[in-house]
Amino acid sequence: MFAIVLVIIGAVATGVINIAVREYYQPDVRYEESTWYYSGATAIVSLRIKNYGAADAENIKFTATFAETVRNASVSDPTIGFHDENPKDPRTITCRIDRLVPKQTAIVYFDISLPVLGRLMKDEPFVKSMIYNGGRAKTGEPLWPRLLAYGLSYTITTAVAVCGLLFLLRCQRRSWIEQFQQSFPDLFAQRFTQELEKRGIEFHRQRQGE
Repeated sequence: MFAIVLVIIGAVATGVINIAVREYYQPDVRYEESTWYYSGATAIVSLRIKNYGAADAENIKFTATFAETVRNASVSDPTIGFHDENPKDPRTITCRIDRLVPKQTAIVYFDISLPVLGRLMKDEPFVKSMIYNGGRAKTGEPLWPRLLAYGLSYTITTAVAVCGLLFLLRCQRRSWIEQFQQSFPDLFAQRFTQELEKRGIEFHRQRQGE
């Protein structure tokens, strides 16, 4: 029973670790939209893009749509390969980042022209889609590091608890047997005597057979 429990716990722990390692060694692109900043007739908003994975994220493409005309798009790091193009709709812009190495972050700034001075932009998501070679970008930080930590903690805690419970049960079982023997000493003495008599008779028969 003890060995079976350990095998099950080991299998669960191995599965959790394999999933975490597989997710870790893949590119994992996440993005976050900032709040708006205003300067005269210009509204500025930024887009933070980060590769949380352990592999390069290549050919990152995304489309952003605003309520007003996009005048310009730029990236924080000039060493990052960044390309943008304006489709027929001046309020929509399509951008592409050549590569983000593991843990690298790119911040894209958008300059929006305001037709009316003092007008505020609606605080709503402007990124319509973002893809890269290997998957689709998501918002927020990845959950798998927390899941890995929780999974390993749960596995270790369960293993310790099960081992402790089995140890206590084994000790309790011995205690029960000892208590039973102490409660019925005559019964165990009688069985012991019968066993000795039985073995003595078998030994005597064997000697007679010789």
